[in-house]
Parts: sequence; structure tokens; C-alpha cells
Amino acid sequence: MSQPQQVLLLSAFKKFDINGDGTISEDELKRVMLLLDPSFTPYELDVIFSTADLSKDGSVSIEEFSHWAAEPQGIFGVVPARAVHAMSREEQAALRIQSLARGRMARKRVKPEKRKKSVERVDEAPVTSGPAGASPITRAELWEGLAFDHGRIRPKVDLYELVSGFNGCIRTGLSSAAGVLSEASQAEELLPEQVNHLALLIKTRKELVPDDEAFEELRRIKEFVRDCEVAVRVDGNMSWRHFKNWIGVLSAFSGIDASVIFFQWYWFEFGLFQPTKEVLELLLTETVYNESRLRTLAYRQGVSVAELQGKLVSIPFNLRDVMQLVYNGGLCGRSDRPCLNPSEVQALWPHAVRHMPHMLRARRRLRSAVAIGRRSKASEKGEAFKDEGDKTSLGGLEEISVLLVLLFDSDKMKSRFSSPLEMLVDMVKFAKLNGRLWDDKTTETIALEGQP
Repeated sequence: MSQPQQVLLLSAFKKFDINGDGTISEDELKRVMLLLDPSFTPYELDVIFSTADLSKDGSVSIEEFSHWAAEPQGIFGVVPARAVHAMSREEQAALRIQSLARGRMARKRVKPEKRKKSVERVDEAPVTSGPAGASPITRAELWEGLAFDHGRIRPKVDLYELVSGFNGCIRTGLSSAAGVLSEASQAEELLPEQVNHLALLIKTRKELVPDDEAFEELRRIKEFVRDCEVAVRVDGNMSWRHFKNWIGVLSAFSGIDASVIFFQWYWFEFGLFQPTKEVLELLLTETVYNESRLRTLAYRQGVSVAELQGKLVSIPFNLRDVMQLVYNGGLCGRSDRPCLNPSEVQALWPHAVRHMPHMLRARRRLRSAVAIGRRSKASEKGEAFKDEGDKTSLGGLEEISVLLVLLFDSDKMKSRFSSPLEMLVDMVKFAKLNGRLWDDKTTETIALEGQP
């Protein structure tokens, strides 16, 4: 065993050896295993300890722990992460087969539920029949998209699918939204092990897990895996009620607004990006509409500046606004990052305006298809577009969302960002940090600056 492996093994051993006496007692091992996976049964814990205690003296020495940690067949799918990488492909395949077999055995113990002949819907979840294109992505719509399978909505979704989906959102920029797209009183980084552990904890409870208890568990598992990475099994299923509890805790702990989780997850699973009106309003306020511009718009419409808040997304958006968006958002004019050329943005604009009606219909078809269970991830480009009218500007939540997707689809932006959300968050942060690189003033704006 190499020196780094010995250090890792000793670190893991100390995590289990709670009282520091040099051996791991049965109680200590069971307590840590329950921390890793709250769904372990007393019988499984007895088998685990019996497998680890080779000498049968009632405790696990460092030598026994070393053998146990390296043996996938003796620990029910929980192994040190670096030990997993050290396994042969045959050993990893055997571990996966054991995990699947345990899942099948567990499902056999559960009473089969009566299936309705018609398409089943989750009792507590609002049904989304033909969602309006501009409506926000809701928790219920996301759940139905994830749960739909072969013409019916499953009452429970595989835990591995949910945990993998959320961790995929984290990898594609969800964590960057904390503290930027919402004013959170607390924001803590989420590790994949914490997401796994919380899902296992919540799905085993009959009652909902309160935030305080969940936060304590999340901090405990983070402390545990800080020096000793582990791979935790995620067998089982999660119901709609537990899904709401799980997402609520993750949102509160990470400081990421739940609505942001919903639309990012929807993009990750189905390929449709539609941020909320509040998120787009923040982006436009930081990059396009300065205070003078807002006063001019309010004067033209005969309203106060405060009355414009919440309506900026629907104001007609022209090429000059797009150029301000990309320059003030850091997508153009930077020397330290790959950037779009002004000519690329100018060439994109007529394409977006001309084909927008067709792209909106494609988005709505995709969203409706997800709502009825056709879960094919689709692209918003790639169809044969045709000229549809004489539009000269864009406006509204859907059209601004499509414009952001078109900007993200360039090779330069994809080399910088992993998702449209990550690009949007970076634009807001850049504008807040650097101010406005492009902030022109019309004659009317200058004339109005002296007015109260």
C-alpha cells in the first residue's frame, strides 16, 4: 500500500474510531454507517459489523478495517471513493450487480400498489395540462416530467435518478446562482455526498424532516467526508411529498431560490431554458436599463419608475438593447475571456427576430410533450425555419429566454459556460462588479435628468 493510501486509510479509520481508543467498536461502526446511510436496517448493520470483525473479538482493528474497506462484497455498497477507482472493472461490475440485487429484494418486500387503468397522477401535485409557454416552471411540472413513464406518472421516482439530476444541475452552474439571483440569509456549498445523504434521510421518514434537523445532518456529513471521500449508495424511491421536503431543504441550505432549481433542472433534463420573470428583470436592470433610461420610459408611459418594476421583460427589445446586454454582461469586449464579436451579435439579431414565432412554437411543443410523458430532450434549434412576418423587436419572457439560448449556443460561450444559467449569473456578476461598459444616453434622457 502506497503512502497516500495509508494516510487516507488512517483518516477514514479515525472517523469511525469515535472515542480514539485505536479500535472500532460495534456501536461506533453502526453509528457512522447510519450517518452515511440512514436507511440501513439493524440486520444489515449486524451483517456489516460481522463482516468487518474478522477476529470476532467484538471490535475492528486497523488491519481488519483495511481489509474491510478494500472488499466491495463486505460493505453493502459503501466504499471509500479512492478504493472504487482502484478496483478492477470486474469488481466494480460485481458491486453494481449487488446494488441492483439489493434494490430488487427491497422492492419485493413492499406491497405492490394497485394500478389504475387510466393515466395516474400524483394526488397532491397540481396537474399541468398543456402549460402556457410563458408560465414559470413549477415544482409540480418538473416532478411530472421526471415521474412520467410509459403513459403514467409513477407515484415514486428512483432515488438515483433524482440525486443524479440534482447533482447534474450543480455541475452545470446551479451553485453559482447562490447569493446572486436571490438574497439568501445563509448560503452553504452542497457536496454530492450531502445531497445523497439528505435524500436517504428524508425518504425513510414518515414525517417531514424540519430544516434545523436537516441542516445539522448536512453539516455532519460534510465534516465526515471532508478528509475521507465516500461513495454512498442511493437505492430506493422517493415520493412527491418527500420530493417537496428534499428540494425545500436543499434550497434553504444552499441559498438558491427553489424557482431557480426548477428551471435549471428542467433545462438539464429536457433542454428547455426558461428563467423566471424576476431573474430576467434582474439581468435587464443590471445590463440594459439604467436609472436614466427607466425615468425616460416611465415619462413616456405616464407612470412612475416603481410602476415599471416587473414590466421590463415585456418592453420591446431592439438591437441596441442586445448590444448593451452583451457588452455590459461581459460577453463582448473582454480581453481575459473568449468573447463574441459585435458582428456575430449583429448577425444573430435578424435571425432571432425573423424566426422567433417558429422557435416559440417549437418550445411550446417540447414543453407539452414533456407534460404528456414524451421525455425526449430536444434542441430549440435545428428545424427548418421560414420567414414569418415583419417583427422588428423582441419582448416577453419567452423571447428573451430564446435570445439568451441563442447567445449561449455559440462555441465561444460554450467554452466558457456549462449552461445558459451559468452564463446569465456571470453576466449579472460582471455588470455589478464593473459597471456599464456601454451606457449611452438619448437626447430625451439628458433633457429629463434635471427633473425630480
